[in-house]
Amino acid sequence: MIRVMRSSFPLLLSLLFSAIAGLTIQRYLFDLRSLDPVYGQLHFYPDTARPLPGYAGLLCGFALFTVLPLRHGNFSALAAFNRSWLPLLLTIPLLAFKTAAFLPLLLILLCWSWSFYRLGRNAAAEPSPPPALFPPPKTGLLPVCLLLAAGVAWSCYMQFHAYRALYLLYHDWGEYATDYLKLIREPDRSLIHYFVTGGHWNPLMTNVMTLALRIFPAPETIFFLNSLLIYSLVPLIYWFARTLKLPVATALFFALAVLLNPVVSNQSLSLFYGYHPINALPSLLTLFFISKKRGNRAGMLLFFLLTLLVQETVTVLWFGYALLLIAQKRWKSGLILAVGMVLLFLLFSKFVIPAAAETTAYTQMFHYHQLGDSIGEVLLSPFLRPRVFWSTLFALNNFDFLLCLTLPFFFLLLTRPLLLLPTLPLLAGVCLQSTRDVQNVVLQYGVDLNIILILAAMCNCARLFKMNSRRHLCGALAAALFCVPALYFFTGKVPKYGKYSFEPIAQLPKADKVVNFLKSHMPPGSPAQASARIRSQLVFDYRSRKLGSPFVPGEYLLVDLFDGCMSRRELEEIRFHIASDPRIRPVTFAHWYNHHYALFKVENEIQKPAELPFLRQMPPEEFGTRGLPVPIDSPAFSARLDTTRQGKFLRVRLDSPISHDVDLHIYHGNSHQEITFAHGLRPAYRCPAGTVFLIPLPQLHDADIPTLRIEAFPREGSAESDRLRASLPSRSRP
Repeated sequence: MIRVMRSSFPLLLSLLFSAIAGLTIQRYLFDLRSLDPVYGQLHFYPDTARPLPGYAGLLCGFALFTVLPLRHGNFSALAAFNRSWLPLLLTIPLLAFKTAAFLPLLLILLCWSWSFYRLGRNAAAEPSPPPALFPPPKTGLLPVCLLLAAGVAWSCYMQFHAYRALYLLYHDWGEYATDYLKLIREPDRSLIHYFVTGGHWNPLMTNVMTLALRIFPAPETIFFLNSLLIYSLVPLIYWFARTLKLPVATALFFALAVLLNPVVSNQSLSLFYGYHPINALPSLLTLFFISKKRGNRAGMLLFFLLTLLVQETVTVLWFGYALLLIAQKRWKSGLILAVGMVLLFLLFSKFVIPAAAETTAYTQMFHYHQLGDSIGEVLLSPFLRPRVFWSTLFALNNFDFLLCLTLPFFFLLLTRPLLLLPTLPLLAGVCLQSTRDVQNVVLQYGVDLNIILILAAMCNCARLFKMNSRRHLCGALAAALFCVPALYFFTGKVPKYGKYSFEPIAQLPKADKVVNFLKSHMPPGSPAQASARIRSQLVFDYRSRKLGSPFVPGEYLLVDLFDGCMSRRELEEIRFHIASDPRIRPVTFAHWYNHHYALFKVENEIQKPAELPFLRQMPPEEFGTRGLPVPIDSPAFSARLDTTRQGKFLRVRLDSPISHDVDLHIYHGNSHQEITFAHGLRPAYRCPAGTVFLIPLPQLHDADIPTLRIEAFPREGSAESDRLRASLPSRSRP
């Protein structure tokens, strides 16, 4: 009996691993609809809407862990195979509960990576390794060029489409583009603005981009150069790998790993902020270490100085590198570099950047306001504000961030953890920020950390080759072969089938028509204030400012009525001041999917109230004779449907004055339409009783008329408009 149990134990263990793998595949491949790495949230399909039945994952797990290992009927081989997958037992408590948190998934990936590491080690221990399917390549230049072309082309496509679909915000890329264009159009700007833009020290990219925009002044110039900055790292990583004397196949693997790296693949859009000068750092840093490995001191000095021209935070990176030199007992070099970087950072943050921004403090200190108001207070916050400091440092999403960065080359990095020392100051700078949605692989805050980890992993890989540590090398590369595509699938900008793919953005329609319509009412070169998303379309043709600035005669005001980049209260305050200023006249409006725009112009003189074609006064007797009554849920309004030769029109009458503005939700059949009263050109609280708002309904079918109904929702923040009258002069007049 005991002998039978012993002989069947490998099969039972294999079935257990099959169940674990099946549950993992089912939950995170089939049931997981999407993943949001910015906020660390997983979104699952409802049980009734699963794309595949619940047993599909179990069948996959059974095939992988039972059928394939037993294809030769060898139970001893099955037992050896099972030993590689023992770390999967650690995932059982993580799989016991279905949670929307990101950390359990990352820990599960770590356990799987550990299993692949063990599998690679065991495979390397075999006396006669299986023959290679393909002969090793003699050169990787052609594949690397193809990877570079693919990366640049895909990055350009993402940015071009996101821009035309109104997905990209004005910040960050538009802010930098505006500063670059000012340097071109305003030759009298002070010299310091060639060194500081967007609140950062970044003279290198400021001058490169300004030169490029002088030749090709278009957003596509920025998008193309951004793509080139990001994916130039691919051939440089291959070059660095060959400089480390890694085999061609291994060098190609690292180049491909960079192409699929979550941080690299997300920097084209950087959520919706686009281009950032920090994208120049990885390539320059790689060139520095290539020069160092080749003994080229002139190259080292050149690229070291160029990295210091990328951003002031690069001094923090080199300070971390100085700590590594000190840890390696290279005292003199380390201390000189550390002191030099501290002094340089203080120079930039205390004098240069505040002088350009016309402030008295470092412009980035708001990121650490919970720790203190100055650099000194932040550095002493572990003692001055220990509770805030430690609770921020050990916030849960910091662990998500750390695992996302290290998982691709986790076991290569463990070979020599000392090489991770340069990341500690940078990591602290990101993890201690008060904003808890920047600790992720999507935004630019992980760019400098990511390249250090990649270079460290490659150095460790070269060391393993040199030591002929075959088992550890095969295990670490096997783990990387699993984790690189796995993390790309879950958090990278995959074209279609990933969990954080580009597909939802690719499905957004292009906004060319609505943008051109709005621009047709604004002469090129005009000053304009605009909401954050639509402002990105005005960067090159208009002199734009943030919406909510003091009004200037001759200026256009382009308002997104559902702007998600500012609070509703702030938006309604701006709309109140627009409606209260007699110099401002409405120009036009536009509706485009979920975007609703109202365009105004600030005139030099006081204007008579404009007559809007879709608003008119109508007594209740006349209104009651127009068409059929339509249910509306607000006692302040009544509605009727009028059918004429020109089509169907909905008339919404304001029966009594109200103190707030409203959004009208119109339902008929399976359709839902949302329109702000008077298209946002005149708030409802500015209209007298008896005002009728005319809304055409060309999409309303006769069969859906009985289902027509309206709900009137007060616009959040608009009810407070009366209490804002006292602040009117300071806000509406320059």
